[in-house]
Amino acid sequence: MRIHIHTFGILFYFLFAASATSCMIQEIQPDDRDLFVTIEEIEEYMDAYEYDTQPYESQEKTLWFDTTVDLSYEFETPDTDEENPLYLNTEINCSAKKADTSLDKLVSKGIITTFLEAANLKLKERNDIFKYKNSQLQMLLNENGNPVGNILYYSGNKCLYTFMISGLYIDDSEIWNEIVLPKLMKTDKIDIGFFELKHL
Repeated sequence: MRIHIHTFGILFYFLFAASATSCMIQEIQPDDRDLFVTIEEIEEYMDAYEYDTQPYESQEKTLWFDTTVDLSYEFETPDTDEENPLYLNTEINCSAKKADTSLDKLVSKGIITTFLEAANLKLKERNDIFKYKNSQLQMLLNENGNPVGNILYYSGNKCLYTFMISGLYIDDSEIWNEIVLPKLMKTDKIDIGFFELKHL
């Protein structure tokens, strides 16, 4: 198994519109963190960073009044690390209504695509590498057609799951099955209550 390493780092920001007017920020629990693709897991397939990566992680859990829940994880290497820049992002947007996740999928994908085009980056579908139900895996390409990362979309039972990695790209099916598949399966077991996210 292998991950291809490129000294090409790029920062992405996901923009999600929130229709709720009231929210509650909660601490990320272990069950919540298990849904994220973290730097600790990625380091198992590459040379580990020589410095402590924890200060460069951020995670958040937001519960909205309209019974939607947003979970997010982000990791970005410091500017001083010019040799192995890496960016990771997991966004999980859950709703009691399945139709809402389908709408969010269209909105988020449109925003990402627009940003990538502005940065002279392109997406190439690669569902031959990994496929789970209605997931969509794409390879992130630079202007010369070289792969520099991946984006995965998955619209599950009640959640939209988006994972992005830049600075590395993964074209090994075993790695996707070992790291990402269990997280998508756990996401499918999530239930949403009033200001509550339940891991079933």
